[in-house]
Amino acid sequence: MAALLGVRDIVIPEDAGLLSAQGLGASVVERFAQRQVLAPLAAVAGSLDGWLRAAAAEAVAAVVAEGLDGAEVEVRRRIVFLRYASQEEALPLDLEPGGGTADLAAPFARVYAAVYGYAPEERAIEVESLRVVASSFPRATPSEAPPPAASAPPPRAVRRGWVKGGWRDLPSYDREALAPGAGIAGPALIFERHSATLVETGWRARVGPRGHLVLSRSLDPDRDRVAP
Repeated sequence: MAALLGVRDIVIPEDAGLLSAQGLGASVVERFAQRQVLAPLAAVAGSLDGWLRAAAAEAVAAVVAEGLDGAEVEVRRRIVFLRYASQEEALPLDLEPGGGTADLAAPFARVYAAVYGYAPEERAIEVESLRVVASSFPRATPSEAPPPAASAPPPRAVRRGWVKGGWRDLPSYDREALAPGAGIAGPALIFERHSATLVETGWRARVGPRGHLVLSRSLDPDRDRVAP
């Protein structure tokens, strides 16, 4: 698939077969609060800040109710949905962090013009609704420099596999035995606890600093050609 799309590098996380379950455990908890307004902007401009604060408190409380400490929760987005009078479709206008609602007409006109190509500024603006999104802090992933090149251990075994239209003897490796920086030229097999990776002909695998595999494709088009 990568060769057909012209992709030259593929990242395969450690325990890729469990990635969905691990992602659920590491994902942020997010909740939102929403209020329907359906009123002219000029009539409710003085109330928007208070309504947004109330919605923010409601959204934060919903995240805290999931078992998190309030200090671990932040308001991620504050959105006002606006439209011109007599229109049905409203467009979201994201407010800057800490920004107020003193002047929404000008930024809404810019958003509207970007979507529709013009802005009927002679029309009154209506507030359709507002929404506030709160979530737990995302877990930071430390950046790490690529490890120095390392030698791969001898293959654990040799297995027969169908590669590029024919049967080949493929060296197989245990992923746990590969140190960061180790490189393996394809074709080869790399086995781990819950999955296996085929390093195709014309590709090379390198072990990253956190145990992930980086598959890089050769720049030689003859080696990358996919058989019909």
